[in-house]
Amino acid sequence: MEAIAVALPLLIGVLCGMTASLEEQAGKFHVLLGSTSPKIVAYVSKVFMLLFLEICSIGLALFIYFIGLKFILKVPDLSYDIFIMGGAWLVAGSVVLYCIYFFISCMFGMGASVLIGGAGLLMTALMNTGLGDAIWKFNPWAWGIRLSSLNEVLHFKEVNQGHHPLLMHEINSGVLMMVFGIICTIIASLIWFSKWEGRKTFE
Repeated sequence: MEAIAVALPLLIGVLCGMTASLEEQAGKFHVLLGSTSPKIVAYVSKVFMLLFLEICSIGLALFIYFIGLKFILKVPDLSYDIFIMGGAWLVAGSVVLYCIYFFISCMFGMGASVLIGGAGLLMTALMNTGLGDAIWKFNPWAWGIRLSSLNEVLHFKEVNQGHHPLLMHEINSGVLMMVFGIICTIIASLIWFSKWEGRKTFE
């Protein structure tokens, strides 16, 4: 699960960059900007499509992982709910990233999106270490990997029961910051797209 979480920022950067590049090649974003009225509907549909593709990709990766554990490694008593919940946290934690990377892709092109995606990969990996213990709640690149990891730790029987309140506090505070970040980012992205007329207009 951590490998998927670390790779997600780069994959999102590439996917958003390719999507914006196709829109630009199809007519300088005129299809995206003028296909529906209001044009925010087209933007929301595009973001939802990207999120749906991510859900399918993570679901497929988990399915292959389950098959390998069950039938190849013969692991007994698999806790499927831990992995499913972890995948759900990864999807929820990437909503802000999709808005950020799609904005970067539309404004500056695929190269910038991929570059920042690579930086996000490194950021996510660092936030999963001790360096991120104090600041991960305020970093969108850390939400998915941290919440999925905390969810896994919470289900381990070996974990001292006295640590559960601390884990729940970490999870709840992280979720609160994530929800706040998602709401603010979505509002900001909708305001931006409603006023945006295409990259070439500003060049």
